Amino acid sequence: MAFLKKYFYILIFLVSSASLKAELTFEYHPELARIQQLILDAKLKEANTLLNAFERRYPNNLFIPFLKGRLLFFQAFLPDQESAFVEVEKELSQLIDQIEKGSIHDPHTFVCSSELYLMQAFLNMRYGNQFAAAWNGYQAFNRLEGGKERFPDNPLVRFGNGLLLTTVGSLPENYRIFTKLIGMKGSVEEGMNLMLMALKSKSIGSNVLFHDEFAYMYCLVRYQLLEDSSQLLSSFGVSVETSAFMMYMESLQLVQKGQNDKAILLLNKRLSSKEIEPYPYMDFVMGKLLLNKQDPKAATWFVKFLNESQGPNHRVASYRYLWWNYAFNGQTAAAENAKAKALKLPSKSSSDAQAITDLTQDLPLDLIRARLLFDGGYDKLAWEVLNKESLKEICDRSIPAKHEYHYRRGRVSFRQNNLAMAESEFSLAISNCGNEMNFSCANSYLHLAYTYLNLREIKEAEEFFNKTLDCKGFPYYEGLHQKARTGLEELKR
Repeated sequence: MAFLKKYFYILIFLVSSASLKAELTFEYHPELARIQQLILDAKLKEANTLLNAFERRYPNNLFIPFLKGRLLFFQAFLPDQESAFVEVEKELSQLIDQIEKGSIHDPHTFVCSSELYLMQAFLNMRYGNQFAAAWNGYQAFNRLEGGKERFPDNPLVRFGNGLLLTTVGSLPENYRIFTKLIGMKGSVEEGMNLMLMALKSKSIGSNVLFHDEFAYMYCLVRYQLLEDSSQLLSSFGVSVETSAFMMYMESLQLVQKGQNDKAILLLNKRLSSKEIEPYPYMDFVMGKLLLNKQDPKAATWFVKFLNESQGPNHRVASYRYLWWNYAFNGQTAAAENAKAKALKLPSKSSSDAQAITDLTQDLPLDLIRARLLFDGGYDKLAWEVLNKESLKEICDRSIPAKHEYHYRRGRVSFRQNNLAMAESEFSLAISNCGNEMNFSCANSYLHLAYTYLNLREIKEAEEFFNKTLDCKGFPYYEGLHQKARTGLEELKR
């Protein structure tokens, strides 16, 4: 009896000790909002210091590993170097393991782990690690499925599922094999609707840890897949001027809306401080915006990028832009020097691969001028250049130049809603594509599909969306495939 009594007391002690063990939970706290803003503002060292101090006070708050994961994402993303991702990848996985110790009765357990898996997938995709990206995407899918089963009406879960549906629904063919193997299905329309519905909910509108990032993702998807920037990031209440990350997104939207000058004004407000993690790519973007309007000061920003960026990407593209900039300003020796430097460098990104194509095509300078003016939304000026009789005569002597000439005229006509002219110009561009497929040839198919879609000629639109999907093996073709798949889905509606 005494023996049983002894072990009874031991059992009581063990149970009581277990009950005294603190539970791991997701608890909102005002300090977390401050830390989240510091992360978005790329003040990563300060954010990390505050996170560590907060962790000492609240060691069982699972928002700590979640925000640490977001911080690591920016730490790996901003330098544009794969080595930066390799350094944090293991730690990011460990943070996900911590988050998954949360209760299955809390939607944050599913939402936060899936978001960090998606961040890993994005970084792996960025550096060409297709299998790792697919595996991370599958893990995110699993967590969101679990969240959806338990919390189908939760806005956080709904947004995550919307983002995943949209992503899977628009994946290029070289990634779709993975989604088919595991039974992942996507839908751009359904995904976008879920994202918007969640974003408009009161609970996300007042959620300082998720609202701004969700608004960013929604705007990015509309910009990339639908070429629609009618809703600027700032229209969702996001303060874009303190965060280079947010500022970059809104500058892209402004250019897509044909407001290049407004985008330049916005980037001029970029803050510079020792406390802010450098993001050299913003210098590259600023140079491109100035080059669009043929401002000679563009060269300063490309040189700054080349001097300060530690990553291998976009260097060929920068020298290509310098070549054009100097050529526009009659600086022949400087232009040829920039071109020679570009041709000596290896291609490390899609923008560099596209730059190599531009460097070897030797197109008339006015055709390049029109292209840049169009990129900046200066359609009237671009059309004036394209209407030069002398330019047409020069372009008629070369198939690549002739194709590019009609393609650019088609792009301007389409954006000006002159659909009859766009149909004619894109058709002429396609007829002059030659034997080797490239971005502008494939984009001619895509925009001819868009033209037919706007003309309500559904059969023809479907034909050219499918022809776009047959085009591959050149820089940025995956993005065109995403848009073509989105267009085909729209036709089904």
